[in-house]
Amino acid sequence: MISLTDIRRAAGAITPYILRTPTVASPGLSALLGADATIKIEALQRTGSFKARERPRSCCR
Repeated sequence: MISLTDIRRAAGAITPYILRTPTVASPGLSALLGADATIKIEALQRTGSFKARERPRSCCR
Protein backbone atom coordinates (compact mmCIF):
# COMPACT_ATOMS: atom_id res chain seq x y z
CA MET A 1 0.00 0.00 0.00
CA ILE A 2 1.28 3.45 -0.90
CA SER A 3 1.43 5.76 2.08
CA LEU A 4 1.17 9.52 2.31
CA THR A 5 4.87 9.54 3.19
CA ASP A 6 5.62 7.67 -0.06
CA ILE A 7 3.65 10.24 -2.04
CA ARG A 8 5.40 13.16 -0.36
CA ARG A 9 8.80 11.56 -0.92
CA ALA A 10 8.06 11.00 -4.63
CA ALA A 11 6.73 14.55 -5.02
CA GLY A 12 9.91 15.93 -3.48
CA ALA A 13 12.08 13.79 -5.75
CA ILE A 14 10.46 14.98 -8.99
CA THR A 15 9.94 18.64 -8.05
CA PRO A 16 13.18 19.85 -9.71
CA TYR A 17 12.11 18.27 -13.01
CA ILE A 18 8.45 19.33 -13.23
CA LEU A 19 7.25 22.82 -14.11
CA ARG A 20 4.07 24.19 -12.58
CA THR A 21 1.98 24.63 -15.69
CA PRO A 22 -0.47 27.51 -15.94
CA THR A 23 -4.21 27.32 -16.41
CA VAL A 24 -5.91 29.62 -18.88
CA ALA A 25 -9.52 30.54 -19.51
CA SER A 26 -11.18 28.67 -22.36
CA PRO A 27 -13.96 30.80 -23.86
CA GLY A 28 -15.00 28.05 -26.28
CA LEU A 29 -15.24 25.38 -23.62
CA SER A 30 -16.95 27.81 -21.26
CA ALA A 31 -19.58 28.55 -23.91
CA LEU A 32 -20.09 24.85 -24.58
CA LEU A 33 -20.47 24.02 -20.90
CA GLY A 34 -22.37 27.13 -19.90
CA ALA A 35 -19.90 27.71 -17.07
CA ASP A 36 -16.44 29.19 -16.60
CA ALA A 37 -13.83 26.64 -17.67
CA THR A 38 -10.06 26.70 -17.57
CA ILE A 39 -7.56 24.33 -19.10
CA LYS A 40 -4.10 23.34 -17.94
CA ILE A 41 -1.37 23.64 -20.56
CA GLU A 42 0.65 20.46 -19.93
CA ALA A 43 2.39 20.80 -23.30
CA LEU A 44 4.63 23.42 -21.65
CA GLN A 45 6.40 20.67 -19.68
CA ARG A 46 10.04 20.23 -20.74
CA THR A 47 9.14 16.91 -22.33
CA GLY A 48 6.31 18.52 -24.30
CA SER A 49 3.92 15.95 -22.89
CA PHE A 50 1.52 15.41 -20.05
CA LYS A 51 3.29 12.27 -18.79
CA ALA A 52 6.39 13.95 -17.38
CA ARG A 53 5.96 12.47 -13.90
CA GLU A 54 7.02 8.82 -14.20
CA ARG A 55 10.45 9.11 -15.80
CA PRO A 56 12.04 11.45 -13.19
CA ARG A 57 10.48 9.46 -10.35
CA SER A 58 11.77 6.15 -11.67
CA CYS A 59 15.24 7.63 -12.18
CA CYS A 60 15.35 8.86 -8.58
CA ARG A 61 14.99 5.40 -7.03
